[in-house]
Amino acid sequence: MKKTILFPFFIFLISTFLYLYAIFSSRSSTAGIGIILVPFVALIPTVFAFIFAKTQNNKSRILSIVFILIYLGYEVHLISKTIQKNNLEDRKAKEASIKHQAFQKQLADQKHIDPLKFQDYLINIEKNTPPRELILAILETKECPPELLSKYSRSNDLGLTLTVAQNNLTPSTDLEYIFYNSSYPSYFYSSLARNTNTPPNILKELYNLKEKNTLIVPNLMNNPNTPKEILENINN
Repeated sequence: MKKTILFPFFIFLISTFLYLYAIFSSRSSTAGIGIILVPFVALIPTVFAFIFAKTQNNKSRILSIVFILIYLGYEVHLISKTIQKNNLEDRKAKEASIKHQAFQKQLADQKHIDPLKFQDYLINIEKNTPPRELILAILETKECPPELLSKYSRSNDLGLTLTVAQNNLTPSTDLEYIFYNSSYPSYFYSSLARNTNTPPNILKELYNLKEKNTLIVPNLMNNPNTPKEILENINN
């Protein structure tokens, strides 16, 4: 009786572990939903493990163990694919970071060479469809032309739009657009709360969303344009 129970239980634990490992290794925002399926996923090889432990028919035992090995092997394959994908993403992110830093230095050098024409330089290089890392570096500068900030406030690229939201030169109308017309993660709220160009009416709405992000309130407190009534509510 113990053998009949122990082997299926062992397979259940292994399958559960492999499936959960695959879920938690994934960086997908929807991966967590897969936890709901854990009992069902682990139950499939467990049934065949029970058949293997219970039956005396050699053919059934062989087929059961083959299925179990294939099933567990597939789970290992999924983990391997997830790890490879994560490594590729990390490598790309590192390469992008190196490029970004190089472009930041390029812009800083150009600003030092000819500060009076630096804005014109930024406009000209943006016209030539530069790589994403260069666009980021442009949007980060304190001299970024407002028309470029306005343009990228409508971007579908989260990183570019976040950089626009963080730049105090971004026109208030564009910051308002980002708040009302975009479904961005909650960290966008903290950036808008910190930006000194964010309109007071948006700052009031951000205060009502303070539960969404822990940095909203501190950023509102440090923003000189935060309405007095909001500061009073925070202090109380």
